Amino acid sequence: MKTKINLLFRGLFSNYAGLPSSIYLLFIARIINRFGGFVHAFLAMFLSMYLDMSASEIGNYVLMAGLAGFLGAMVGGPLGDKLSRKKVYLTAQGTAALLFIPCGYLAYVGQYEAIPLYLIASSFFSSVVRPVNTAMVTDLVSKEDRKRAFSLLYLGINIGVALGPLVAAILLKEYLVWFFLGDALTTFIAVLLVGIFVEEHQVTEEEINAINKNDSESQEQGNLLMAFLRRPIVLVFVVFSVITSMMYAQIGFAFPLLMGEIYGDNGPDMYARLTTFNAVVVIMFTSFIHYITKNIRPIYNIAMAAILYSVGLGMMAIVDNIWLLVLATYIWTLGEIQAVTNQNVFLMGHTPINYRSRFLAVISIITSVGYIVSPKLGGIILDTTSQKVLWSIVFVGGLIAAAGYGMIGMYESHKEKNSTV
Repeated sequence: MKTKINLLFRGLFSNYAGLPSSIYLLFIARIINRFGGFVHAFLAMFLSMYLDMSASEIGNYVLMAGLAGFLGAMVGGPLGDKLSRKKVYLTAQGTAALLFIPCGYLAYVGQYEAIPLYLIASSFFSSVVRPVNTAMVTDLVSKEDRKRAFSLLYLGINIGVALGPLVAAILLKEYLVWFFLGDALTTFIAVLLVGIFVEEHQVTEEEINAINKNDSESQEQGNLLMAFLRRPIVLVFVVFSVITSMMYAQIGFAFPLLMGEIYGDNGPDMYARLTTFNAVVVIMFTSFIHYITKNIRPIYNIAMAAILYSVGLGMMAIVDNIWLLVLATYIWTLGEIQAVTNQNVFLMGHTPINYRSRFLAVISIITSVGYIVSPKLGGIILDTTSQKVLWSIVFVGGLIAAAGYGMIGMYESHKEKNSTV
């Protein structure tokens, strides 16, 4: 028994050994960046506390920020494939951080009404980064190491998140200026680390030509639309991803509002503690879950994530004490681990090597529909019904998405079997 336990721990710690040094530097940068990621994590609370917005009004603001992100992804995709991905990342991420500085000044002089305009602009530049960042990571590692790399970077995000929200809750209530400036400062540090230490791997013609033409990652000669149409499995995946993105968006919208309903003025503190608990669960269980599911097809892991989302988030409809909240957060966090560490692996396995940034941008744009629309719909539901109704709808959505992902997995398995006959 002792030998088995030793082998298990050895396997867990070896999960991330042997990756390129740039991945480890990105890991450190993610920790720093997400530790100071105050603004977007507590956005709904800021709008409620300082601008006295209703749930529906907050939903309208999040809708506008989402539309800005929609445009950012449209810009980032083509730029990431045509220009240096690293330079696009540094420019866009640095600009997103720069826009927090005037927010700090406006908070200092008490002119809160103009702050949302800068935050919407920041959302645009942050979204430029997303497809470029994922494509850059994919370029740096081999196909076999993708899941390990994305898992490690996700772990880095949550190490930062484990402490960041506790600081953010204090800054939001007591030191609003540093609520914005702290986010800007940590982002600048992360950008500096990436700029100095992270190498950029430019995909060569030899690498492109080495991919078998029957491989889903082989290069495409036609336009982007034709590349997507030749990969219907990706289009179907995106449909169900919209559902799960709508579910997940309620964690940043309805969940903090629920904490305010239950705990009143202590809502931000409770939300910060549960957010920290979420990050601690990720830190403790990401390596273990990767280890025990690494041989399972990514799409089936994503289906498991949808089920865990359904159960954990659905429990929000019935929570009436802290222990149920903790249990619910634990369950949907396990789903988050499965989703985040497998989605990019699945998508990169079906993306042409010469369209990586653009494919991710289009997919991000489509799935962002869920993030854009969900808070607005959530605000309407909360204003007209209750939290119980909202989370019950989320529960049903998760079951539908899980069934859809399962069918994609069966189709994927069937197609692979036929191709080997």
